[in-house]
Amino acid sequence: MIARHARPPTGHAVTGDFSIDSEGFTIENGKIGHGVRSFTVAGNFFTLLQNIRTLDDRLLLDSPSGTTVLGAPDLLVDGLSIAGK
Repeated sequence: MIARHARPPTGHAVTGDFSIDSEGFTIENGKIGHGVRSFTVAGNFFTLLQNIRTLDDRLLLDSPSGTTVLGAPDLLVDGLSIAGK
């Protein structure tokens, strides 16, 4: 699953547990498949850091409005829960 967050994540600063309402694409036979709307990605931030399989060497920043820009490279991570239709 390729996920892009749709809304700000919710999380617990002490335990590291989080959930993110997302949208994205399926991966089918190694290629980007159909679009998926409104699913949730959940896990633990500290475990996520331990389960990074690969990190992209590019950083693309999207700044649709305003002056604050946050970003991170794409990651391939194991161990997150994905729920939705």
